[in-house]
Amino acid sequence: MMDATKLNQLASVIAADLRETELRVDLSLAQAGVLLTSMTTGRNEAGLPAQFGQVALTKLGEAIANGIEYRASLVSLHRSLEVAGNKIGADWSLGGPLEPKPDDGTKHGTKRAELVTS
Repeated sequence: MMDATKLNQLASVIAADLRETELRVDLSLAQAGVLLTSMTTGRNEAGLPAQFGQVALTKLGEAIANGIEYRASLVSLHRSLEVAGNKIGADWSLGGPLEPKPDDGTKHGTKRAELVTS
């Protein structure tokens, strides 16, 4: 038999971890954009020819594209977890869609470490 409290604790932990993962991917993509800017403006400011650093720029573009695909997978995962949680009645929400959500998994009174060791 399913323990609703433990289920909701687990749902809260997973929701918090997924939110943190999504945030870190977004920050990583933003930082890659900063790197792209530095590479392209730096080349121009240094007066280097267009072909200088092209291989590196291409590799950065591939990394950014892969990061965007990774992000899309996380968005899909988020939706899958939402659907699965709803099917079993888990309280996965951690608040409304426009409200700040706690990232420590404490909505149901248990932190990650407590859940893992319980």
